[in-house]
Amino acid sequence: MKHKSFLGNLTGRVVVGRLLGGTDLFEGIEELCDQYNIRYGFLLCHGSLLKAGMEIITGKLGEVREYEKESTGQVICAIGTICERENGERDLHIHACLNDELCHFYGGHLIKGRCPVFSTLDVIIIEIKGGKMLRKYDKETGRIEFSPEPNSY
Repeated sequence: MKHKSFLGNLTGRVVVGRLLGGTDLFEGIEELCDQYNIRYGFLLCHGSLLKAGMEIITGKLGEVREYEKESTGQVICAIGTICERENGERDLHIHACLNDELCHFYGGHLIKGRCPVFSTLDVIIIEIKGGKMLRKYDKETGRIEFSPEPNSY
């Protein structure tokens, strides 16, 4: 198996919440993290968005294309990580599969500030303890990537 790093057996608390219409998906999740003092975690979401700003990787490594979809219909599944950048800033990294009113499916990496909730969005956060979940520059991909690390103590 090829991997850079991994952590195991690190589950902490589970926090569940519901974001109401008009709430920005990222801001709502960040408020939950602040309220429960969650530094690292894994998240699952489903519900509906008014629109979704997304990016997808093109055929060339390191290149992305942004697009925005109005009236997204349903968030079938959104999954992501709650990490930290090297400067200590929180970094939510969320990918989603959505459908529209014609049941066409699309998805990608969600963009902060461009994903308002339509009617409701259910959120489940699984806290990660005992290690660091970082996102930092990876010279192999030329992008900011997930980099789990054990605690240094």
